[in-house]
Amino acid sequence: MAVRHFSKIMFLFLVIGNMWFENGIGCPSNQSDHTAVNAGISDACCNESIGVGFNDSLRTQERWERSMVNPSEAVTTPIFDLMKRAERGDKVIIGVIGGSVTQGAFATNEQNRYGGQILDWWKREFPASEFRLVNAGIGATSSLFGVHRIDTDLLAYNPDLVIIEFAVNDFGARNVPEAYEGMIRKILKRNPNTALVSLSLMDSTGSNCQLIHQPICNYYHIPMISYRDAIWPEIVSGKMTWNALSPDQVHPNDRGHRIVADLVTELFERVRKEGRNNQQARFPVVPLTTNIFENSRVVAAESFKVEATGNWQYDAESHGWVTKTKGKPLIVTMKSKQLQLMYQRLAGGKGARGYVVVNGNEKIPLQGDFDDGWGDYADLVPLVSQDENTPVKLEFYYDDDRPGRTLGITRMLVAF
Repeated sequence: MAVRHFSKIMFLFLVIGNMWFENGIGCPSNQSDHTAVNAGISDACCNESIGVGFNDSLRTQERWERSMVNPSEAVTTPIFDLMKRAERGDKVIIGVIGGSVTQGAFATNEQNRYGGQILDWWKREFPASEFRLVNAGIGATSSLFGVHRIDTDLLAYNPDLVIIEFAVNDFGARNVPEAYEGMIRKILKRNPNTALVSLSLMDSTGSNCQLIHQPICNYYHIPMISYRDAIWPEIVSGKMTWNALSPDQVHPNDRGHRIVADLVTELFERVRKEGRNNQQARFPVVPLTTNIFENSRVVAAESFKVEATGNWQYDAESHGWVTKTKGKPLIVTMKSKQLQLMYQRLAGGKGARGYVVVNGNEKIPLQGDFDDGWGDYADLVPLVSQDENTPVKLEFYYDDDRPGRTLGITRMLVAF
């Protein structure tokens, strides 16, 4: 079977990359439950001026109506049924997955993250129940990494409610429709009654990827909440300033996180008030896209099938295979249909250049030097797309004459 190789496409997301390295490269900083307490958010944490005409009551009719992207397609029965379980005192697990916004960038503490505030809403409204929040947010990552890691980072905890937030990081990324649908199918295949919400934020230009996500959400009847649609008209009209909600080009401050949480919990409140509509979300046998990532996983460097180490060695601190000198290659065999490589890009003169040879043919460059970048992060490069789940031979070479620089290989994303 012929193999179709892809040249390197670097996707650099507008997120805080250094957060990505808190517990080792690619490890979420917060996968355990978050124990937020029930307390209000004071104005002290919202330290930016908010501009003329800002309505701080946050739950205006017009804003919420704008935020609901697909009201005619969304089925909210799973949310209502989950509320009934919570009223009975059942334990409820809430999961959030996304990029650095979900991870909590620029929120002053865990409780002030949008996920923490949503958790507080459930605790406050259903005091008889026990709740747990699983935060699977990782900065500088898109749906493509999300679909490969969701089984271990989120679904292993059996969430009853999942909120997906990738609309900013998916902007300009590869394989967005297939990866986004793959996540949804994994969630619903594990439990077709899972309550799902798609959440769309934006950058400072009002850009995001919700138009690509929307057909998939419509197909699976998942409610879509758009922070962009709710807030952007107020910024354009001058009633709101971007700096009132974000200290940079992407990440909301505490006030921004509060608006995000209020939009989502307003959906919950309306579902609770309107009652069960007796519609059932469906899990179509036929996917909407080519669905190449429904069966996928992350393979960590320590689990690679290594044929030869060459002048490379495994580094437990960075969780990867590393080298600082030219010499014999690291040779790895990986069985896959769709194969992506994750490797280190290091700022401040630490990273090295190299390349990988795929099946003895194409040489794909690895730009590990990110000298003028905003921080260390893990880049994702496609290696192989093929019809059969067959072995792929990979040879990794160091190719840098600058002394003391490191090239590191951390993970493979494998679809089969």
